[in-house]
Amino acid sequence: MAPVVNGSLTGPTQVQLLWNAMASQAETGDAAIITYNLQWHAGADDAGAAWVSLTGEVSNYLGTQFIASGGVTKGAAYRFRIRAKNVWGWGAFSSTTSIVASAVPA
Repeated sequence: MAPVVNGSLTGPTQVQLLWNAMASQAETGDAAIITYNLQWHAGADDAGAAWVSLTGEVSNYLGTQFIASGGVTKGAAYRFRIRAKNVWGWGAFSSTTSIVASAVPA
């Protein structure tokens, strides 16, 4: 799965994350996607910090954008990754994307 990207609504107290839906047979294994699991790593450079699910792990989430706002601090760096699930199970996580709260989207 392709990594998430920084959205235009990112600001000092929130981070908007965007990703492309998986739709092709090659991407989905010829089975519909059930959910996307978005995770963040609040300690961007802290290898010991845990990944925490923001959406899609406990209940299904088929959206292709998400705004993280709780716990976001201006100027702090955060890492994000995403994976998809279908009837065959979870796919691999994307590579990580690092975003600084209040950064101008690329």
